[in-house]
Amino acid sequence: MPFNDNLPEIVARDDSSRLRIRARDKDTNAPLDLTGHTVYVRWVLDNGDTEERTMTVLLPTTDPVMKGRADYVFLAADVVAGGILSYEVRLLDNQGRALTSVNTEIIRVKEPFPEIGP
Repeated sequence: MPFNDNLPEIVARDDSSRLRIRARDKDTNAPLDLTGHTVYVRWVLDNGDTEERTMTVLLPTTDPVMKGRADYVFLAADVVAGGILSYEVRLLDNQGRALTSVNTEIIRVKEPFPEIGP
């Protein structure tokens, strides 16, 4: 199940860094219909503890381009330092069946410049 149509930009301690994925069928490459699914992102920053959060499924109500897409907007406390973030995505359908991405994706998390003092 390939994900990550474009490279996300994640900045440590930001409240607006976004990860957007597109779940696709591994055989046809067609976007999956995520209606009724719960989508989770699981990540590890620099071999630390595994974190898991629920993503927001973007339903293709009027725009078929949104089919298969889900977002997660990181909170400042989610990623508190720069480094290498490895993640996978897990889908859970309405019958309790789970599907986890085959590939582990890797993103560099930027450490912002230090605050400027008074």
